[in-house]
This record gives sequence, C-alpha cells and structure tokens, in this order.
Amino acid sequence: MASEILRFIVVVGIASTLLLDLSAQLMARLAGKTPTNWGNVGLWLRGMARGRWVFVSSAAPTGADHALGWAFHYFVGIAYAASYPLIWGGGIVETSRFWPFLVIGLGLTTCAGLCLMVPGMGGGFLGRGVPDRAGLLKGMLMAHLVFALGEYATACLLA
Repeated sequence: MASEILRFIVVVGIASTLLLDLSAQLMARLAGKTPTNWGNVGLWLRGMARGRWVFVSSAAPTGADHALGWAFHYFVGIAYAASYPLIWGGGIVETSRFWPFLVIGLGLTTCAGLCLMVPGMGGGFLGRGVPDRAGLLKGMLMAHLVFALGEYATACLLA
C-alpha cells in the first residue's frame, strides 16, 4: 500500500502540475499576456534564504533561478498531492471522490497563491497591489480549477 500511495503522490502531483502549466501557457497566449516567470520565483526563493520575504530584485533571472523556480513549482504540486492520503487516508488512492480535489486543488491552492505567493512576489495580500486584480483572480481561479480537475482525473486513472 505504501508504494501505491507514493506512486499516487508523485504521478498526481506531476501530471496535474504539467496540465496546469500547459493550460496556463495556452491561456496566456490567447489573452496576449506573459505566463508566470518561474525564474523570478527562483530569485524570490533565493532572496528568502537571505531574509527578504518579498520579491524586489531587478536582476534578470539566471538559468539556475529558472530551474529553482520550476523545481519549486513541481515540488508544491507533489506536496498538494501528498495532502490527499494524509488528510483522507490511503483509501483515496483506490476510490477518489471529487470534493477533496475541489477543497485542496481549487480552494487551498487558490488561497495559498493569494495569501503567500502573490504577496511574496510583490502583488500584495490577495492581489491588492496588482493593477488588474480582477484579471488575477479570474486567471488564478481558472488555472487552479484546471489543476484540481487534473488531480482528480489522474487519481481516477490510477485507481
């Protein structure tokens, strides 16, 4: 059972994050906007290691920053997948129900983004410092709904 849970965590985390990334690229292209710059996230993470909790760097991200940002992004996706068997037990691996994926995949991820990631990247709590706050909220909800659906679909395929 432990190997099934580990497989669930890794596959659901990576597959749903990949689906999120592909849909984000498509949505950004259709809307004529730039997608998330994971290099800036890498710079933010390096700044946190030096005690700077809010991204303020004007430096261009390096290849290492991009790699760190992308690795962090996929690590977080895997961590969210790990929350399912931790909260709902190992049985969720065999019988996936939709509502836990909405709670974590849509609810928690959106709240974490608005309360941690957006402020950390300089956008203010709940995106209050972002010029197009409504667009941010809409985009975040759409992206995280795709993430939640990707988690659920992957979990069902594995069951």
